[in-house]
Amino acid sequence: MVGALYSENDPRRDAGFSLFYMGINIGGFIAPLVTGFLAQSAWFKAWLASNGFDPNDSWHWGFGAAAIGMTIALVLFARKANEYSDQALSGLIPTAIWPPGKVIAAGVFGTLVLMALATLADVEGYQSLRLLFILAPLAAILWFQRQQDASLKRMAAIGVLFIAAMLFWAIFEQAGLSVALFADQLTRNDIAGLSFPSAWFQSLNSLFVILLAPLFAVLWTRLGTQQPSSPMKFVIGLVCLSASFLLMVPAAYLTATGRVSPLWLVGLFFLQTVGELCLSPVGLSLMTKLAPAGFTGLVMGIWFLSAAFGNKLAGILGAGFQSSDASLLASFFLQNGLMVLAAAAVLLALTPWLKRLMGDVQ
Repeated sequence: MVGALYSENDPRRDAGFSLFYMGINIGGFIAPLVTGFLAQSAWFKAWLASNGFDPNDSWHWGFGAAAIGMTIALVLFARKANEYSDQALSGLIPTAIWPPGKVIAAGVFGTLVLMALATLADVEGYQSLRLLFILAPLAAILWFQRQQDASLKRMAAIGVLFIAAMLFWAIFEQAGLSVALFADQLTRNDIAGLSFPSAWFQSLNSLFVILLAPLFAVLWTRLGTQQPSSPMKFVIGLVCLSASFLLMVPAAYLTATGRVSPLWLVGLFFLQTVGELCLSPVGLSLMTKLAPAGFTGLVMGIWFLSAAFGNKLAGILGAGFQSSDASLLASFFLQNGLMVLAAAAVLLALTPWLKRLMGDVQ
């Protein structure tokens, strides 16, 4: 919808996506502070006990706060929805090709199939189905790149960037799994003698986004036509993400002597945020440019599906985390870091081909 508010060559487009992304991360900064306090703080647990609630259920209160926040957001959106012009939203659904009822039915059917596939892929004996998360996009790339129509060739480029983004989120979204466990079990959760919930580390990413997004906007504007192409920005994002996990290799070895400094996680989140700002808002803007006419909503849905698949892969990869052996923990971070670095190298090699597929879209 953000992309639909601007014409194709409107110079305010990237600025609009920067505001959109900063808005997300203002919420992302506040949310872990609130939910972490409700879930982990001794004061709130004592308050629960004194009022007849089970303090062991404190995590439920954190999830409840998240639900309240999402409900408020939905109400605010519904109240403002009528301010969007019909013209701005007209290109989001390909109603000229399919009636709205068929579009909705196809969306529901596709969602159920993907949910079934994701669930079945975790069942013993069916775990090979996880390969479909890579093979299906690869098959789409091979089919679209053979087409003569320029808009269909762009769909092949979207497929390549889909896989790159999926691998990015597979490492990045371990912030809620392996990194969160590292913060809780192996990191000193105090500053100057003042302790804090380990969940508060989750606010660092959003804080860095808020601080760095304006700098990136200025950087891309100053560079103008000399700025890296979108595929190259993806490569830079993957390299920074790889560096964040490689940074944790020495930190993992240090856990053999006790809890480590919180500065290790500050460094990790800083590098991940730099990578995120090179990939995520760039990807959002790029999808609205690459999408065929009338298919912006579908293409944006494909883009967010890469995040969904990435989260699924993050859970699979994060299952290898363990905190009892420093050398095994170091190997865990090293393997994940090298995997995403290899993905960056492959994408770098494919960049000239991607530019040809993208045509005049930069």
